[in-house]
Amino acid sequence: MQYYIITVIYNQLISNCTVVQFEKAFLNKGSNSIIFVDNSTDDKILQENSFFCFQNSFTYIDMQGNQGLPKAYNKAISGIPKDMGTWIIICDQDTELTSDFLKYYEQVIKSNPEKRIFCPIVKDSVGIMSPSRIKGKKYIHSKNTDFNKHIENYSFINSCMCINSTIFDSVFYDENLFLDCVDHDFTKTVRKAFATELFYVMQDLVIYQNFSGVTKNSLKSDFIRFQIYANDLRYFVSKWYGSTIWSNKILFLRAIKLAIQHKKLSFIRLVTSRLK
Repeated sequence: MQYYIITVIYNQLISNCTVVQFEKAFLNKGSNSIIFVDNSTDDKILQENSFFCFQNSFTYIDMQGNQGLPKAYNKAISGIPKDMGTWIIICDQDTELTSDFLKYYEQVIKSNPEKRIFCPIVKDSVGIMSPSRIKGKKYIHSKNTDFNKHIENYSFINSCMCINSTIFDSVFYDENLFLDCVDHDFTKTVRKAFATELFYVMQDLVIYQNFSGVTKNSLKSDFIRFQIYANDLRYFVSKWYGSTIWSNKILFLRAIKLAIQHKKLSFIRLVTSRLK
């Protein structure tokens, strides 16, 4: 088996990323390729990241600015062979992996040859966020259960997802999205494109992820982030569910929370302006 491990970076030094310490060991097998896709906008960071990848024999792709997650994923995937023996693992810059990470994947893949996408259990500070349970239009944290018995009721995030490269002969990441809903859109796209259920949950592999948004950000940072979320959520809901009434309700609730936090009405005005 040949593995390609893709990590998208934004304005962060690759040398400081948690995932790097584990990825260096993967190159020792000779058949693996580590790919960093850089969405950074800081010239100094771009220069240092490029040199760091050169030093460590990592593949480096400069996206010439922040192009969003889907374009970064698609750019990296476009250069990877599409055959049954090739697997693509999506990592986040703060992913923490164990030393037997690839060995475990190989065992599970060989034991389930009919599956094409393997997903770990991903936990955050709240609980199990992936697989996330699909409840109508909502994607909520799951309880610890045998996910594979009713896997059609769950969606998945990209973190440490292992995908057979042949999947990308038929599907791709939707570049109309920028950052949010990318994972759930990919799950729905795969299920629409293929007649059989291709996802499999690796119940014994648990990844702990530290996601952004826990600490308080500046008004400017939160407003830009909210704009991205609003655009992505509206597009995702419109694409898969038609009506955007539900997304508007979600955005109003988040806008109110941010307005109270920052004591500014700009978040609420953003939502109301787009209803006109």
